[in-house]
Amino acid sequence: MDGGKQDSERRDEIAFREFSEFNVDVMRAAASGSSHHSGIPLDVNDVSYHSVDLDMRFRSIQTVNPASLSEFAPQHYEPNMTAGPPTLSRKMGPTVDMVTDSKNLIDIVLSSTEATVPEKPFYIGPSHFECSMSISEIKKHVEEQLNQMFEVSYKFYESESRWEGVYMRGSSRCKFEVNVYSDGASFVVEGNRLSGDSLPFRNIYRSIKMSMTPGSEVKPVTPMSESIPLPVSQDLSAEDSLQALNVIVEMARASQLDTRAEAAKIFCDLSLQQNMHDILCDAGCLAVLVDLMTIDYDCCNQHAACALANLSASRSCQDLLVNNASFLPTLIKFTVDGPYDSSEMRRECARMLANICAGLAPRVVGNLGVDAMSSWVSGVANLKDERLKMHAERARQYILPCM
Repeated sequence: MDGGKQDSERRDEIAFREFSEFNVDVMRAAASGSSHHSGIPLDVNDVSYHSVDLDMRFRSIQTVNPASLSEFAPQHYEPNMTAGPPTLSRKMGPTVDMVTDSKNLIDIVLSSTEATVPEKPFYIGPSHFECSMSISEIKKHVEEQLNQMFEVSYKFYESESRWEGVYMRGSSRCKFEVNVYSDGASFVVEGNRLSGDSLPFRNIYRSIKMSMTPGSEVKPVTPMSESIPLPVSQDLSAEDSLQALNVIVEMARASQLDTRAEAAKIFCDLSLQQNMHDILCDAGCLAVLVDLMTIDYDCCNQHAACALANLSASRSCQDLLVNNASFLPTLIKFTVDGPYDSSEMRRECARMLANICAGLAPRVVGNLGVDAMSSWVSGVANLKDERLKMHAERARQYILPCM
């Protein structure tokens, strides 16, 4: 019994000494670290690890920074070099297969572009139709139809697959949009009238729909040049005409912007009638139209510019316009590139300048100055709007010999 008791006490003493030495090493390692984390990478086969109870073991382990024990921890881990490469789950796998063929790579790029088309919203307007074409084919058909209508100016927003456009002819104006949405395996093309007259929008939407769904039952589209009949003035005496125009001139000089904008629309329609040009000049309409060109409200300046462009075809009106001190500086300011929704006004300003320079180019250069005209002439080649550039080139041909 005594021998067995002594052996037991000796084993406890050895375990306590081994534990104390182990704990001293642990405390030294802990003192060299800046943070404390649980878990020491100990060798489970070490005798001293098994010689202490669980309470002592975990109270010692929880205060140690593993990063600081690299010199104390046994190097028992060896990587398995025979294992194959890790396999990716379906969620982590690549979205497209790797290809080397250039044609396949182009197809992937195009498909990724089509994926940017927004999904069909919860509510969609009544003017829409389904289409099984690709987004590139839809874009081609929509822009082909819009480009055929010289009254339309538009801009395409690629990130939203949306066109915003403006139709303008005479006093008739319409702002609209065309959207493309994805709907499963097909697309939905939607048209919305944002403001203005409804008849031009109906014709634009029908032409787009017929180009992409030729078998659909759509009423024949009325040609744009005949869709909106312009008002024709009755035969009045010169005195009666001047009296009627005086009322419109007073509207153009009113303090209310709505009234002035309506006057600009009336002048725009009247200027389309060649027999009214001299009467409009005699009534003093040119001066008020020049003032209306500076009012950016409800397209007042655009209608005024269209009216003046029509009147600039008459020589009597050209003389009055060149003599107006504020007209030419305002005209040159608008004969540049700009936003799509004012394209028609800037094109009309370029047409007006070309009409005036056809017979009065020396006076135009003299009134504006050689430096100002040289600056404008040098920028004509950089114009991006093709129709604007066409009129500007014609004006440039008349101006160059006078400089």
